[in-house]
Amino acid sequence: MSEPKIPLTPEEIEALTQEADAASKAEDWERAIALFRKLQDADRIIHGSEAKLQWALRMRDIEKLYQQGKTHLAAAHYEQAVAALRKARVMYASHYKDVDALIVQAQTALQKEKWDTRPASAKKKGCFLMNGALVIILFFASLIACNPTASAPASAPATAPAANAAKIQPPQRSQMYKSAPAMTIDPNKTYSATIKTAKGDIVVELYPKDAPQHVNNFVFLAREGFYNNLTFHRVEPGFVIQGGDPLGSGSGGPGYTVPAEIKGKHTKGALAMARLGDQANPKRDSSGSQFYITLEATPFLDGQYTAFGQVTKGFEVAEKIARGDVIQSVTIEEK
Repeated sequence: MSEPKIPLTPEEIEALTQEADAASKAEDWERAIALFRKLQDADRIIHGSEAKLQWALRMRDIEKLYQQGKTHLAAAHYEQAVAALRKARVMYASHYKDVDALIVQAQTALQKEKWDTRPASAKKKGCFLMNGALVIILFFASLIACNPTASAPASAPATAPAANAAKIQPPQRSQMYKSAPAMTIDPNKTYSATIKTAKGDIVVELYPKDAPQHVNNFVFLAREGFYNNLTFHRVEPGFVIQGGDPLGSGSGGPGYTVPAEIKGKHTKGALAMARLGDQANPKRDSSGSQFYITLEATPFLDGQYTAFGQVTKGFEVAEKIARGDVIQSVTIEEK
């Protein structure tokens, strides 16, 4: 027969929660998991602890794959490196640390290895640039494909093509702008967005005073029809739903980033922007178009990502969203 659990005092719970959050922030996943499990053992209904535990478990697995990929790369096991790093990226559903650059490095080395070990007869047939210029071309082409949001500063007015975004296919919208949009909203007005899906509408109040550049950007893209027929490419039950990538893979964007405006809190139903990790993005600038909605309060994301809105209606729709569900349109109401 198991021993009865000794309940924790509110002070002990608060101290343990802070310690667990600090471990998560430091990416000490094993310690974070142990602490969150201790909270769960004490009381399974402690606010947010289950979601935080699941996040820590997932991040531990991603970090293991990331480290495996680096080890394989250092040992010149390029195929294994690519496989592990790609899996880490898919699990994170976005850019994780320098994983994109490592994938490119491994792929480039693999291509060179295959070229160097090809039959002697094949070495006499064309493709004489492979050992030099072609490797460089492949490297930069892959880098652009893997990191589309790092291409342009977010300052000058946007340059839209002749047809607005809604008139072209989603994949063609990736990198369609040269820079972020000029400021056109009035921060003293109120703005709301309606995200229309086949499962219903999600209505979000936007916060122009807290994050004017993010609201301005979201309003611009919505009015351009940029979000029309894109998908929710990432769904983490009890954590977040994420969409707004024209490529549907977590690697696409409009061609620019948005300067960080980190102020808002990640309450349940918060609307925020995704971004590259700190290693590749120390200023924490946001993705130009990829947004997420939290399905539970996630205070451990506060101070790290820009939240710029809050779901006010249709949260039950957000909870029903599955990976691949289509964003039919995003419409803006201004008052």
